[in-house]
Amino acid sequence: MITQLKHTRNICLLICCIISSIWVHAQNDIQISYFMNNELAFNPSFAGSNEGVQASLLARKQWMSFEKAPLTQTLHVDYKSKIGGLGLYVINDGLGYEWSTHAKLLYAYHITIAEDMQLSAGLGAGLYNKQLDASEFVYQSTITDPNGIYLTENSLHPTIDVGVNLSYKNLVAGISSTHISNGIEKSDFSKFPRHYYGYVQYQHDLSNKIDLVPTLYIKSGGYITQFEGNCNVFFNNKYWLGATYRYNESAVILAGIIIQETIKIGYAYDYSIGEIKPHSNGNHEIILSIRMNADKTDKNYYQSTRLFN
Repeated sequence: MITQLKHTRNICLLICCIISSIWVHAQNDIQISYFMNNELAFNPSFAGSNEGVQASLLARKQWMSFEKAPLTQTLHVDYKSKIGGLGLYVINDGLGYEWSTHAKLLYAYHITIAEDMQLSAGLGAGLYNKQLDASEFVYQSTITDPNGIYLTENSLHPTIDVGVNLSYKNLVAGISSTHISNGIEKSDFSKFPRHYYGYVQYQHDLSNKIDLVPTLYIKSGGYITQFEGNCNVFFNNKYWLGATYRYNESAVILAGIIIQETIKIGYAYDYSIGEIKPHSNGNHEIILSIRMNADKTDKNYYQSTRLFN
């Protein structure tokens, strides 16, 4: 009991550290409509949240009318081991002549506080590479600019993420921060500033065949804070339909299917409603998830705080 209280105290101290360090920062982490299936992108405490091995691939194409519009791919794998949750997350993100690639290892420690209540704290550490292909830049003047960029530039930087997550029965809440070693005053084109995330999610069983899962998601870099409200409805533990409103930016519809109890395929379409609306034909997103070595008799196999299963 004393050991458990010490672990709980340490996790609570981590929560306080995250909250107390919030200042003003810029926003340039990736944006994903299936954020409820990609928590490891912003909160390492989800590593090993469910039994078995889970792996997901996601592809997102934004602003279809624009040449060299944003294009994002992610891969994550995680599982629960005897020492805690372990995971790997990889992100490849491009916009115009700029590309960034992240790779990070994740660890999460899970502790049961009371019946049906679990607290977890996670740490993610890795590297990201920023690349700018200036070979296709066109300058108005034929005279070489001493401050101009003419070749492909690469820069490699370390990154550290932290997060905590609390689950009680069908309710889940958490906060996290990415790139915690970077502040806005030290960030530039090649160095990401610190970001902050928060979310609350609840699963309501309407009947034996229908489940309602609303989620509130907040992300901030200080200068830009974005609010998203999502609600997914699951039918027969096999199909789902959902909708998301991203404040002053877009409205999203989501749909998907679980195949043979182990494979999930989902699609999301973003309809732009902000200033970019006259110039964009929307955004498309596809996700493929696989779960292996899980107990299929467990209710959470279909529905969990990670909405897969």
